[in-house]
Amino acid sequence: MLFKLLLVAAGGGLGACLRYLLAVLATQVLHVSVMYATLAANLLGCFLIGLLWGLGSTRWQLSEHTMLLLATGFLGGLTTFSTFQLELFNAYLQRQYITLLAYFSASIVCGFLAICLGSEVAKRIAPPATSHFDQSGNSSADDEAFD
Repeated sequence: MLFKLLLVAAGGGLGACLRYLLAVLATQVLHVSVMYATLAANLLGCFLIGLLWGLGSTRWQLSEHTMLLLATGFLGGLTTFSTFQLELFNAYLQRQYITLLAYFSASIVCGFLAICLGSEVAKRIAPPATSHFDQSGNSSADDEAFD
């Protein structure tokens, strides 16, 4: 159990560092709102979780430790749902309703599309070994990815 916690902590630390670097890039290099960094982090995280999910169903069969390090740790540290919500709230308080709606819509729609894209890329890298669904039609990927 301790080893698993260390994997999650190591991955989470690296993911959080990447999120911070994206914020620095957005605000100090590109001179745009940190909102773009949060959007980029969340879309990258969606793509990568789709890629991992897709690769996990192939002959590559990602181990539990790999999923703890990458999915639970790294992507958990990288993606920023609470930050996303706070930025929506700040846009609301500043009466930036068009920005709020565009940011919300882009995050939800593009996030979903990024997961789809990541899964498709995984299929092209390695063909599926088994179906993601058991015979009852229930997905078991969530249970496997976040145990």
